[in-house]
Amino acid sequence: MEVINLEKFKNCDLSLYLGLEKYAINNIKDDCFFIWDINKSIIIGKNQLLEAEVNVEKALKEGYKIYRRPSGGGAICADENCFMFTFISSYQSKDEMYKNYLNIIINALKKLNIDVYLSGRNDLMFKNKKFSGNAIYYENNRCILHGTFLYNSNLDLLVDILNPSNDKLISKGIQSVKERVINIAPYINLSKDELIHYLNNNIDDNVKMYYLNDEELKKVYKLKEEFEDKEYIYKKNIPFTYKNKYRFPCGEINIFIDVTRGKIKNINLIGDFFQLKDLQALYDKYLNKDYKDIKLINEFINIEEYILGLSKEEYNRLFI
Repeated sequence: MEVINLEKFKNCDLSLYLGLEKYAINNIKDDCFFIWDINKSIIIGKNQLLEAEVNVEKALKEGYKIYRRPSGGGAICADENCFMFTFISSYQSKDEMYKNYLNIIINALKKLNIDVYLSGRNDLMFKNKKFSGNAIYYENNRCILHGTFLYNSNLDLLVDILNPSNDKLISKGIQSVKERVINIAPYINLSKDELIHYLNNNIDDNVKMYYLNDEELKKVYKLKEEFEDKEYIYKKNIPFTYKNKYRFPCGEINIFIDVTRGKIKNINLIGDFFQLKDLQALYDKYLNKDYKDIKLINEFINIEEYILGLSKEEYNRLFI
């Protein structure tokens, strides 16, 4: 496995690493891994509405920068006392990717006598609390898994900044975000930099270090700009004449439909779900069709191709 060594990059803008993902997807053929050493950042999922998930005023006041990532899932509050990581591989199913690559992290930490384990599909746990949440997306027939690693973050501030819906808290049987997360630092005899160095060198039995040259860095910095576009980060919901919301096992989904003179002019799904295919292809099936025929249109849609874990029956409930 290629390990892109970024240890000289300290507390960088998170957009740099999103740009590096995009560069690596298209230019580094082997499986690869790298660690993000970031400054204060909020990163929301591809399909989330920012204001519904984050106390934006508080985040900006505390010096956090806000970003949107290409993967689904929920909002993350990350500071300079945590880090993130990416695995990039040839195409695999989500289940295979989570199992194969999160177990690499697990095995590396177990060598340090940190008894961590995988919970559900995409959370890494320690002492029955989460220290790493992860998400996956696909591009150019490659699979990208990226996740957080709580080292010694300010958990009180994390709670103040994130605004998960009451439905989400109830579904997880907890009262606050802080009750279900944990820092690793108190249980390990390594500084953050030492832990990053350890993971870089022990993530695989056949580590091959990869150092970006000046020309590659120029390309990465150019791609970085795409993830700093304010319109992309702060995108709003469409105008709507119909709105509904449900929390399903696969995540919370809000639906917005704009109807003009009986015709569907726009449709949008917002939430912390994980998508499998471009949702625009789904939306196109509704555009300019009669709103009264919407349930008939649904009969010809295999929603499981688009949203992970959402059944046709659950999807239809959004339209009631």
